[in-house]
Amino acid sequence: MCSAGENHTVEPTYTTELLRFSINQQATFRWVAAPDGELIAPATASNGIGLQFYSVSGGTAECQAMFHHVE
Repeated sequence: MCSAGENHTVEPTYTTELLRFSINQQATFRWVAAPDGELIAPATASNGIGLQFYSVSGGTAECQAMFHHVE
């Protein structure tokens, strides 16, 4: 079972940082976990992994993300 949400009116509370990447927003970026380097999240309600995007320019940034998961 998997659930997802987007366009929150209030940003969810993040408690820790698993990964941080600085990327060019005009370029494509793909991250694939190394064997035994996968991200692990609790299988409980209202918990999981989130994405947070920062933009330093004056314009509105367009960000898209896709997750694939295996249980």
